[in-house]
Amino acid sequence: MLAWIKEYQKAIVYIITIVSVVAIPFYIRSLEIFSKAGGGFVDLRVTLLAGQRIFNHELIYNAQDIAQDMPYLYAPCFAYVMGLYRIIITPERLAIFIWFLSCYLFLGLILKLSLHITEETYEKNSHPWFFYPVLLFLCFRYFLSNIQLGQINIFLDFLLLLSLYFLYHKREFLSGALLAIATLIKLPFLIFILFFLFQKKWKALFSFFITALILLFSPALHLGWHENLFFLTQWKSTLATKSSVILNFKNQSLISFYARGLHFLFKDMEFQKLYTYSYLLSIFTAIPLLISSTIIYFFKEKTKWIKFFGLASCFMIFMVILSPSAWRATFIHLLFPYCFILMYWWNREKKCPFIPRLLILSFVLSSFITGDLFGGSLNTFIHQTSFIFISSLVVLYLLFIIPSRIRAQQDSNLQPSD
Repeated sequence: MLAWIKEYQKAIVYIITIVSVVAIPFYIRSLEIFSKAGGGFVDLRVTLLAGQRIFNHELIYNAQDIAQDMPYLYAPCFAYVMGLYRIIITPERLAIFIWFLSCYLFLGLILKLSLHITEETYEKNSHPWFFYPVLLFLCFRYFLSNIQLGQINIFLDFLLLLSLYFLYHKREFLSGALLAIATLIKLPFLIFILFFLFQKKWKALFSFFITALILLFSPALHLGWHENLFFLTQWKSTLATKSSVILNFKNQSLISFYARGLHFLFKDMEFQKLYTYSYLLSIFTAIPLLISSTIIYFFKEKTKWIKFFGLASCFMIFMVILSPSAWRATFIHLLFPYCFILMYWWNREKKCPFIPRLLILSFVLSSFITGDLFGGSLNTFIHQTSFIFISSLVVLYLLFIIPSRIRAQQDSNLQPSD
C-alpha cells in the first residue's frame, strides 16, 4: 500500500487539490447561485446593485438598502463599470455565475504569473512538482472567502502582480495605469506609490495619476459633471466609516490587533480613544517595518530580481495588514509572497526544514479563524486573537531573513576549501 502511494503520490496530491479546492467549492457555489433561495455572494450583489443605482441616478453611498453592515466604499467609476456589466448581462444569476467562473480563471493566471516571475527571479526554469498544490492549500481559505462573498480581491491581485511585472520590464506606463485601476477600487493599493518612488519609476507615477484622474471623472460623460462631483464627494466622506469595524473579530488588520488588545485591557475605554490609540500604535509599528524592509532588500540585496520582487512581497503584506479593515478574503494577496518564499527554499535551501516548518505554522495559524469551531470562552478567545494577522507576520519574518540567508550562502561559497 505504501509503495503504491509513493509511486502515485503526485497524482494523489493533484487529485486531492482539485477535488477540495476546485471541484467541491465549484459544485456547492454553483448550486447556491441557481437555487431558489439564491443566497451567497453578498458583496457582489451589493456592487451589482450599486451599479444599477448609479445608472438610475440614485444614492449609492450611505444608503441602507445597499449594504446593511457597512456602506458602499468603492469609487463611483467602479460602480459605473458594474452598472455596464449588469446592463450587458441582465439576468442576475448569470452575471454572478460568470463572475464566479472568472474568479477561477484569474486564480490560475495569478499562479502562472507568480511561477513565471519567481523562475526568472532565481534564474532557473525549475519548480517543485507540488508548487501549485502547496500554494493553493496555503491560500485556499482566502480564495473560498472571495468566492463565497463575491469579492474582487482576486482580480485586484492579478492587476497588482501584472503591474509589478510590467514595472520591472520597463513598461512603466502600463504598470502605473494598472495600479491606478486597482487603487480606485481599494485604496490600500496606494502604498505601492512608495514602491514606485523607491524604484524611481517617474513614468509609472505620471501614468498612475493621469489614469486615476481619467477614471474618476469618466462617469461624468454619462452622469453629468455636477452629479459625478456629488458622488465623488459622498465617496470621500464615506471612506471614514471603515474605522467603525476595528473590533470585529473578522478584521485581521494591524489596527484591529491593537484595538482588541486595548479593549481587553481597558474594557471601559470609549471608542474614539480606543481608535486613536490603536491608530497611533499601528503607525509606530508600520514605519519601522517599512524602513526595515526597504533597507533589507533595496539597499543590501544585490540580486536585481530578488531585490525588486522581495521588496514587493513585503509591500503586499503591508498593504493588507495596514488597511483599516483586512478581512480574510483580503489575504489572498499573500499568494505571491508565499510563492516567492517557496521558490527560494526550493532553489537555495531545499534540504533545510526551517522554512517549510514556518510555512506550515503560517497555514495552521490562518486556519483558526472560523465561526463556531469552539464553544464558550475558548470560542471567544479564538475570535479575539488575530491568528491570520499573526500568520502574515510569520510570512513577513521569512521575507526579512531571506536576504541574510542568501548572503551567508554566498560568503560560504567564496571561502576557500581546505
